[in-house]
Amino acid sequence: MFSFVMNGLLSREVSIDEATTFAKQNNAIYQEVSAKEGFNVRKLFMDITSEVLNKIHHNEIDFNNEVKMIHMKEIQ
Repeated sequence: MFSFVMNGLLSREVSIDEATTFAKQNNAIYQEVSAKEGFNVRKLFMDITSEVLNKIHHNEIDFNNEVKMIHMKEIQ
């Protein structure tokens, strides 16, 4: 699971169909959001958080290992 968050685009360069297809093929979350307009920003973060917690609950993400990896990177 991963997500792309893009900000500040003045014009659409990828169609909604292309973005949706890419997201499905890459197991990503796709949502139209606008920080400027306040559109779907909270929903995006809630959906990402929910997905991460769900994967931790189903042992698809080893939270303890991820925390160790972050700590190791900080030490280096």
